[in-house]
Amino acid sequence: ILCWNYPGQAFTEWRKEQLLNNEYLSTCLNEVLGQVGEKGTKDFDTTRPFYIMGFGMGASIATFYSSHYRVPNLRSIITVNGWTYLDSYLAGIMHDCINIFGCSPPSRPDLPVYFFSRFLFRKEYLAKVSVPLALNLYTAVHNSISLQGRLALCKGVLQLVDTRSLLKEIDVPIICMQSTQDAIARPLHTEPMV
Repeated sequence: ILCWNYPGQAFTEWRKEQLLNNEYLSTCLNEVLGQVGEKGTKDFDTTRPFYIMGFGMGASIATFYSSHYRVPNLRSIITVNGWTYLDSYLAGIMHDCINIFGCSPPSRPDLPVYFFSRFLFRKEYLAKVSVPLALNLYTAVHNSISLQGRLALCKGVLQLVDTRSLLKEIDVPIICMQSTQDAIARPLHTEPMV
């Protein structure tokens, strides 16, 4: 298993002027696989069949990557609560996040997490365990993603390359799991994949 933390996520570096959208991040994925693959360190055997799993924006990265790089040993794409395009609902969430993340002081990393929690947890769950307890559980393992990383990722989502038309070029199965109650990726995002 190769677990990849793409630029913008915790413990990563990127050029501040770089747009972190699915096109750019799929290029990064291709470079990572090249560096750890058969022509690189050989830590990840790309000569054997492998699968790509993408959560959220990762689904858009996986579909862009698969349609452009046509890796012969890729056997399937697995998406979890992902999307292939930017709809008005997702755009609204990203604009709200940019506004909150942009005015949150670096000394208060809890504020962006608190704001974002309304998209991470179901209302019923929050009513049962309370927002403070949910946040304590969520942040039990510290995620050191920076405010700049959060902003860069939100801006990248707003500039996603729509991959709906590219899906027909992908010649491996796509296994799509979608929650009916996800607050960010709505079930309608499965329609293009179906």
